[in-house]
Amino acid sequence: MTRPNALDRCRGKLLVHSLPQPPLPDVLVWMLSGRRRVAWARIPAQDVLFSVVEEERGRDCGKIQTLLLTAPGAAPGEVCAKLELFLWLGLGKQAKACTSELPPDLLPEPPAGLPQSLHRDDFSYFQLRAHLYQARGVLAADESGLSDPFARVLISTQCQTTRVLEQTLSPLWDELLVFDQLIVDGRREHLQEEPPSVVISVFDHNKFGPPVFLGRALAAPRVKLAQDPYRRPELQFFPLRKGPRAAGELIATFELLELDYSGRLEPTVPRDVEPQDLTPLVDPLSKRLSLPPHVRPVLREFRVEVLFWGLRGLGRVHLFEVEQPQVVLEVAGRRVESEVLASYRDSPNFSELVRHLTVDLPEQSYLQPPLSILVIERRAFGRTVLVGSHIVSHMLRFTLQGQEEPPHEEEEEGLVRGDLVPLGPQGKIYGCSLEEEFNHFEDWLNVFPLYRGQGGQDGDGEGGGPGHLVGKFKGSFLLYPESEAVSLSEPRISRAIPQNQPIKLLVRVYVVKATNLAPMDPNGKADPYVVVSTARERQDTKEHYIPKQLNPIFGEVLELSISLPAEPELTVSVFDHDLVGSDDLIGETRIDLENRFYSHHRANCGLASQYDMDGYNAWRDAFHPSQILAGLCQRHGLPAPEYRADAVKVGSKVFLTPPETLPPGREAPEVASGAPEEAQALLVLRRWQEMPEFGLQLVPEHVETRPLYHPRSPGLLQGSLHMWIDIFPRDVPAPPPVDIKPRQPISYELRVIIWNTDDVVLDDVNPLTGEMSSDIYVRSWVKGLEHDKQETDVHFNSLTGEGNFNWRFVFRFDYLPTEREVSVRRRPGPFTLEEAEFRQPAVLVLQVWDYDRISANDFLGSLELQLPDMVRGARGPELCSVRLARDGAGPRCNLFRCRRLRGWWPVVKLREQEDLEREAREAQAGKRKRKRRRKGRPEDLEFTDAGGNVHILTGKVEVEFELLTVEEAEKRPVGKGRKEPEPLEKPK
Repeated sequence: MTRPNALDRCRGKLLVHSLPQPPLPDVLVWMLSGRRRVAWARIPAQDVLFSVVEEERGRDCGKIQTLLLTAPGAAPGEVCAKLELFLWLGLGKQAKACTSELPPDLLPEPPAGLPQSLHRDDFSYFQLRAHLYQARGVLAADESGLSDPFARVLISTQCQTTRVLEQTLSPLWDELLVFDQLIVDGRREHLQEEPPSVVISVFDHNKFGPPVFLGRALAAPRVKLAQDPYRRPELQFFPLRKGPRAAGELIATFELLELDYSGRLEPTVPRDVEPQDLTPLVDPLSKRLSLPPHVRPVLREFRVEVLFWGLRGLGRVHLFEVEQPQVVLEVAGRRVESEVLASYRDSPNFSELVRHLTVDLPEQSYLQPPLSILVIERRAFGRTVLVGSHIVSHMLRFTLQGQEEPPHEEEEEGLVRGDLVPLGPQGKIYGCSLEEEFNHFEDWLNVFPLYRGQGGQDGDGEGGGPGHLVGKFKGSFLLYPESEAVSLSEPRISRAIPQNQPIKLLVRVYVVKATNLAPMDPNGKADPYVVVSTARERQDTKEHYIPKQLNPIFGEVLELSISLPAEPELTVSVFDHDLVGSDDLIGETRIDLENRFYSHHRANCGLASQYDMDGYNAWRDAFHPSQILAGLCQRHGLPAPEYRADAVKVGSKVFLTPPETLPPGREAPEVASGAPEEAQALLVLRRWQEMPEFGLQLVPEHVETRPLYHPRSPGLLQGSLHMWIDIFPRDVPAPPPVDIKPRQPISYELRVIIWNTDDVVLDDVNPLTGEMSSDIYVRSWVKGLEHDKQETDVHFNSLTGEGNFNWRFVFRFDYLPTEREVSVRRRPGPFTLEEAEFRQPAVLVLQVWDYDRISANDFLGSLELQLPDMVRGARGPELCSVRLARDGAGPRCNLFRCRRLRGWWPVVKLREQEDLEREAREAQAGKRKRKRRRKGRPEDLEFTDAGGNVHILTGKVEVEFELLTVEEAEKRPVGKGRKEPEPLEKPK
């Protein structure tokens, strides 16, 4: 058992400070039925604690509060009873103050001492008007994926319910519930600040069983006392919750009115309250009250245009496959139906794309009812079966936004000016999936998941679980006032929409690399490879799996031929290769190819930053920029673009394209025919979002980062995949694929000659003479190649720290110039069969040691040199100081460019207690060499890093570096140490 350190003690004090333990125990309220405890609630003592100082009292002390009781062992948030009570907690000598806090109409019995009961001398009557308009996103309770909801409103001791609406998740009750002659306890001055709570519970009606609880909301009514002026209520939103889960929202308002006692008869509603007479609000059929006109939203006639594109991924219903589905759209009691598909398996798209309906909706968009999407199947003998449903809670994103009218005169041309910066051949790297950057490519074609069963879709519009998802509906909606539809010759939603006929495509999946993969093997590694699949085709890279890597670089290009709409989705999976048994899935990501191909963002192939006809950045789209621009103009009904010397006119917009904004060479007259126009068209495409009305940002050349998930753990990230996708129609010749294979390392040979050392610390003491000396030798290696450590011979009995070696080290390694890393392939362990690749920065380590014949050798100092960015050595030992060992010291050079370098470098080490003792011994010995070496300034002998560690100078080494490729080294070989060829002379 370890003793707690200072950090643990500080953490304990912080916890006690932030979460102090209350001195008084909490108050527990139990509800009993006989001897059985059925419900309970906990109240913190400080909330009801009394104090003579009013500012120090608990917030609920001396007030009548509403308490929600929970059954023992129930889930958090479940309520089984509502209790209104008065709590007071104080000292015994302050007990008289308890009755003083009671409302004046409640008299204690007996009047002296603590009361045993309370009785009323006077009554104040109130009336509650509960205006229930509608609920949205109610949970599904039936197997059909719908519910039969009704609401139950509870206040004080009274309860009322609304009517039952069958088979809907967005009930529109439009009902007024009146609670008359309510007795509300509490002081009048507290009622407006803390009115009694109104509990609204929503249930699903069952004909042959008890109702099913769907959600509950708490509301605070607007209180109007007799002397207060009347204000008309406004509808509000109240969230429905079922325990911790969101269960929709309720649109309603509540007003608590104090009745008038001025008349001789029973108390009545004050005269300024509207309406006085509720008789006109009675519905003749249901005999229920409807909402007053000033509460009910103002309705206006709207047109809803519906785009029926197709159905995708429908599952079985009652063990039978779906053959003839139909989509039914319902909003505010009106319905519009699509055609019935003759054969879903052969053609999942609709031939009649657009239909519309006219419906009365509130003018306020936030009060408009939800839109229900039902997919049913027509079966034999006229039977219909519900396949799935989806609720669109908010129609705001489908409304027609008002846009500015374009200028009518041709001479009025908007000039679009941008920063005149030359574009370079650079792509965009997204840290997330492309769908997150471009709104899931739902600019005109939306995807609505279909759910079936209980709890299929919660109040936030999310699925209750993957088992409830039964398919997808692809389409869209457009909502605008009916008055604006008179002048339209064609539906607005059908503008710039392509045909949904079957089409064959070529899909190229470029998988660059994966990062942070979940380990699958016992050694904490994985052997990943990529699998790309659609409904009918599968490609993988199993033969080229990468052993023992969690951050593999694939560099693979996989091609698939697909057809839309039969194969709308692409799955990219990463598997772990196993020698024995089946391979394990690490994670996968799914991509909607159909939305990408048809999106107006043009996500089928990213736009390059500049137009090149050849070279490594050659144009790789199937269409040239001028063809793409002409196609966009034709789609939106614009004339062909006009190319000018320094501008391009598209419609009424003029995009300035001066020569300085084009890539180098594009403004020259000798450029190939058409190239200047292509560069100008590309510049317009990259600024297409500046076009009025229909301008959207086009997808640039990019690499996206897609998260990987496992189906058994949907919310747990299993890694990320860096990739991009190109999609080309089969009727157009596709350009050749881009080579993204990983860069192969270049083999180098590094020749290091250790010439001399100087000012090396003297670590040994002669026991006979007392002289200090060192037996010096140098050890070196390249990081990552620790198995190839090399050492010089020993320079014995150096009395001045000087050593002569003339010794050559030869290191061979593989180097990646772009990453500036050394690539090493080796087996991770003794029991592994495959070699794995490891990468480390290209760093050369030089160490100076003191040789001991009996005991272990003593470490004197070291130096690490980054070969791509190393400090230049000093010309002589007198110019060599510890400054060269500091981070960022200069001047610097890249050994892979200069290839040859010679100089003096310092070796340093952390100051320890042994160094202090050695310096004391040197001071006593009074050696001349030490006196000469210590004449330097302190900043030349030691330095302190950012962590507070002191590094001292322990010697200097004269080294010569020579770097050659393996081919060059084989033409001019050398020997290690002083051996041939090109032997070095032995120092004299």
